Amino acid sequence: MKPIHWFNLIFVSAISAGIAYFVFQWAVTSYAEPTCRAYATSQGLTYTGYEPAIFYVGSGQTNLGRDGDCKLQDASGTPKTITLVTASGPQFGAPFLTSFALRPDIIFGAAFFVVAFIYAMITRPFNKQ
Repeated sequence: MKPIHWFNLIFVSAISAGIAYFVFQWAVTSYAEPTCRAYATSQGLTYTGYEPAIFYVGSGQTNLGRDGDCKLQDASGTPKTITLVTASGPQFGAPFLTSFALRPDIIFGAAFFVVAFIYAMITRPFNKQ
């Protein structure tokens, strides 16, 4: 591969990683945390944090299809873990669409193809071969 191809690959990957990071942060701060806080308040619990599915480690379980967990605490200080799907309740639209944003691997892949396509369309007229 020519050096320019390596540059293009690194450039597109870096832009895609940045997009994935910001979309993930947006999904966590605008949907996951408020949903967990609302659930905790409605159940008389204290919200202590949100754990994304990418950090989930279970005994032989997979992260696929998981949106993450709400970390809660009851009045006696006992920690409780509730899935984001449980905390969001019977809603369908927003949790379904936001679940894609809570998966950085999916966002990175989609962003990579979009950025690569746009970058190719911008630079193609200048690449006379």
